[in-house]
Amino acid sequence: MPPPDGRVPTLMTTAPHDNRQPATTDKTSSASAVAKRRRVFGWMLGALIVAAVLASGADRRAAAPVAGQLLTPAGRQAAAAETWPLRLASFNIHGGRDEAGRPSLEDVRRTIVATDVIGLNEVRTIGVAGLTDQAHELAGPSGFGVVFAPAEVRWWRPRLGNALLSNTALRSWHTVPLHNTRGKAFRNAIVAQVEHGGLTVHVMVTHVDNYEDHEVQLNQVSEKFLELPEPAVLLGDLNTRRDDPQLQRLLAQEGVVDAVAAGAPSGLADDGRIDWILVRGLDVVRSGVVDLGASDHPCVWADVQPRSQGEGGQELADAPRIEFDRRR
Repeated sequence: MPPPDGRVPTLMTTAPHDNRQPATTDKTSSASAVAKRRRVFGWMLGALIVAAVLASGADRRAAAPVAGQLLTPAGRQAAAAETWPLRLASFNIHGGRDEAGRPSLEDVRRTIVATDVIGLNEVRTIGVAGLTDQAHELAGPSGFGVVFAPAEVRWWRPRLGNALLSNTALRSWHTVPLHNTRGKAFRNAIVAQVEHGGLTVHVMVTHVDNYEDHEVQLNQVSEKFLELPEPAVLLGDLNTRRDDPQLQRLLAQEGVVDAVAAGAPSGLADDGRIDWILVRGLDVVRSGVVDLGASDHPCVWADVQPRSQGEGGQELADAPRIEFDRRR
């Protein structure tokens, strides 16, 4: 039946509600999530790369062997180069710091200024880039010829090693890595030929480990020293005292002389020294110890000359006797 007003009713229908978001919104959200994941991945990758680089730099590695020849000191005097005796010295400079950790290179320089051939241990590079080292700093004003032999590399630069300073000509030199099982505290030896007074003196400078590798390294050094032609010199911190059976065997070899004990007043032979000057094919004129407080080690020195030469030379400045009771 039609409604009273005669109008035809319109059928109203209601479409079901659609909860889905527009397709463009879905795509934007997905792209944002992907970008966020990429940023996080990039940050993580960058952090891993930085960590790997820092780990690589912090790792201590053995320095590559070095060699050279024909080094003539700038301050060398021709007459001095022909004069005997030759003054040798061995000095662990403790990285250029005294026992209290204060810089001490000036005191080191004062200690070694009267010497001709000096073996230095615990010599460090200087500055962030490591473009120079303490041996060259010490040698500069005195005109010494310098061989710096870094034993290990850290932060992509040479870090620490031995050095040979000479006031007479160096014909040649090379380094010999020492046995290492610890993966740190790398050690080496410098082997050089020094021209003096018409003779070639074969000089070896080293610093022996005080831990697991001590015995093997000391044996390696001893064998190399005994192989050198005479006259031969061994300078260095051997980290061992006279009562060490291994050192006693070396000292018992024919022709091997403890130069510090041989030319000094009685008492220096058995006072616990760990810094040594050993010679073969040379006579010892005099020797002693200098301690100006520049290091936690003293400087030991000896005047030597070819066999059958008369006595001569000059005394090193007087210095107090010290006790040796530390290993480094």
